[in-house]
Amino acid sequence: MNKVIVFSDYSCPFCYLSKKALDMLVEKQDIKLEWIGYEIHPKIPEGGMTLPEMGFDEDYIDVIASEIKKYALQLDMEINIPERFSNSHLALLLTELASDIGVFKEFNDRVYQDYWVREIDINDSTRLYSYLEELGISRSEIDVFLKTIARERFKGNLKLVESYGVSAVPNFIVNGKQLRGLQTYEDLKKAL
Repeated sequence: MNKVIVFSDYSCPFCYLSKKALDMLVEKQDIKLEWIGYEIHPKIPEGGMTLPEMGFDEDYIDVIASEIKKYALQLDMEINIPERFSNSHLALLLTELASDIGVFKEFNDRVYQDYWVREIDINDSTRLYSYLEELGISRSEIDVFLKTIARERFKGNLKLVESYGVSAVPNFIVNGKQLRGLQTYEDLKKAL
C-alpha cells in the first residue's frame, strides 16, 4: 500500500485546488492517506483579515488571484476568493476529531466547499460544530476533544511539519518523496 501524507490548510487556495487530485488518487489507487493540518496564517484574528491587512500589495493580489482562477478553470473547479481570510485553527482542530470518528472526508469536503465556493467563514464555531453534529458527533464529544486531545494533537502535527521541513502548503510526502505546491493527479500518481 502506498502512503501519502499531505500538509494542508483550509485557508490555502492551492490546497483546495489540489484536493481534487488527491481525492482521485485515493479513489483510484491503493493509498493510505494521512492529512495533517498546518495553519499557514495563525495570526489571522477572529473575523478574518483582507489580503492587504495581511501585508500583500494590490499588484501581488491581482497576479495571484488570476493564477488561482486560471488553475481552477483548468481543473474544472469552482472557486471564489474570499474578501476576508478566515482563521482556520478551529477547523483544523475539528478535522482531527472528524478523522478519529471516521468522517474526515465528509467534514473536509464541507469545510473546503463552504470556504472556497460559498465564501463562508470557517472560524465560525457554531457552524463547525453543526457540521460535526450532522455527521453524528455530539456537542459533548466535541467539547471533550477540544479540552483534552486537540491541542496535543496539533502540537504533534507541528513536530511533523518541522521533521519534514514543511514551510508552505500544500505539501505532499508520497512514499517518502516530497512534492511541494499544487499537484495534479498525474503528478501524484507518478510519485507512487
